[in-house]
Amino acid sequence: ERGDFAEAQGRLMEAIGLAEAANDPFALLDLYTSIATVFAKQKRWEKVRFYAHRGLRLAEERGVQFNQAQNKELLGESHLHLDSISTGLDYLRTAFDQYKALKLPILAARVLLLLSKEQTDKGYLQAARAYLRDAFRVRENTADRLGSLQAMLLLAELELLEGNSKYALSLLQQCEAESMQMGAQNHLQRSHELLAKAYQKEGNYETALYHFKVYTAIKYSIQSVEIAREVEQLEIQFQTAETKKQLAEQQATNAQQTNKLQAQNFQLLLLIVGIALAVLLAGFLQFRNTKNKQLLAQRIQVMEKEQEAQQLKALIAGEEKERKRVAQELHDGLGVLLATVKMQINGIQKVLPGVSNSNHYQKAEQLIDQACRTVREISHDMLPYVLEEEGFDSAVQRLCTSVANTHELDISFIPFEVELIEGDALKVSLYRSVQELLKNIIKHAEASEVIVQIIAEPEQVELTVEDNGKGFDLAAKKDGIGLKNIQSRVEYLNGQFEMESTIGQGSTFTIRIPLENDAL
Repeated sequence: ERGDFAEAQGRLMEAIGLAEAANDPFALLDLYTSIATVFAKQKRWEKVRFYAHRGLRLAEERGVQFNQAQNKELLGESHLHLDSISTGLDYLRTAFDQYKALKLPILAARVLLLLSKEQTDKGYLQAARAYLRDAFRVRENTADRLGSLQAMLLLAELELLEGNSKYALSLLQQCEAESMQMGAQNHLQRSHELLAKAYQKEGNYETALYHFKVYTAIKYSIQSVEIAREVEQLEIQFQTAETKKQLAEQQATNAQQTNKLQAQNFQLLLLIVGIALAVLLAGFLQFRNTKNKQLLAQRIQVMEKEQEAQQLKALIAGEEKERKRVAQELHDGLGVLLATVKMQINGIQKVLPGVSNSNHYQKAEQLIDQACRTVREISHDMLPYVLEEEGFDSAVQRLCTSVANTHELDISFIPFEVELIEGDALKVSLYRSVQELLKNIIKHAEASEVIVQIIAEPEQVELTVEDNGKGFDLAAKKDGIGLKNIQSRVEYLNGQFEMESTIGQGSTFTIRIPLENDAL
């Protein structure tokens, strides 16, 4: 209720883990409903649907009517925002019937308001007002200040829908004072949002603008990008716990197979040594001459590889330097110029107050905002400054989130022990590899889901990027510039780059780089 979503979701995710470990379905029922409710306050409707479905299934299995109604209301609202209005309305009507049967007037009125706004049905508003009056009457002699505040906010919203803005204003001013006194940030945000609408209907645009600015400030303070990223990380860690367990079991199996293979290799080595000794006795001089020639060839090969490595290192360093220069020029030059243009456009409103209603003005404002975002995105793509400011883990997570939001992809980032990755060259190469592979997937794969997994061990780091796209024929594949750049970076770090793909079944790209590496 105070708007501290990071703390709320962190506690809830820990509680879900404990409840699942204890196999406690009743605790899970409440927890799924609670975390779906928190996501709903942030308008993250895909997450709401995921957890509300889980909560509804448990509530129906256990016959808990209250939780059934809560989750149906959440599912109804998520469907209204995401895809199916008819399905959303069906869920809301069922939720209303259950709240009504349970004699919960405030919750029933809240559902009626949702239905009325979606279908503009005055009958719903009249019924909602009757329920809210019952709620006020019940709470007159109780200490349920939060319940009264919720009912008052719903009644104010109802009055606004019916055009009674003056009465709504008197209710909302009480709501604002109560919210501030209780420190209920979420209700304070809603109070300012409705106050802005009420003053707008009254024609008091200056006061309406003030309340809208306060509403926006509270909204961004409790729904910041940083909080969302922290919560996303907690959720990923929770959901991938089973994957880590399976990985540990697989590593144990691989270790057993490795030991068995080493034993076989040792026996084979003994046999080879015996044969080699016999050959040495028969032709020591010949062997020495051959060995000297081999050593000379190896030295030449090592020198050539060192020379190639130095050239590649210089090439990569030059590429990053040029990226940084171009990104800085974009940010400091074109970015500043666009920001100045935006300020000038916004300043036109002071000279010509009515110009903001013009379609040409609004279109110009949208285009300059889009240009600013585009320059910022290009600059960030070319210069991964977050590697220095926030660390490797956060940089890759932000890259995945940005690509997912821009191209409507479901990208899951799964890190494991990434704090073992220390070298700047390795961090930049891994970041650029993820960036290039995601670009390839967007351009060619036609995928809807992507998994980016980075696993660091004491000896090596492994990057795996997997998609569910259309796949390609490895035999007929032609490497593009992006894949060649990845191959060059990996070779420079003495690593391996592998590709697996089947037509119609997606592709998997794997990079393995040793951590004890002079190039790092």
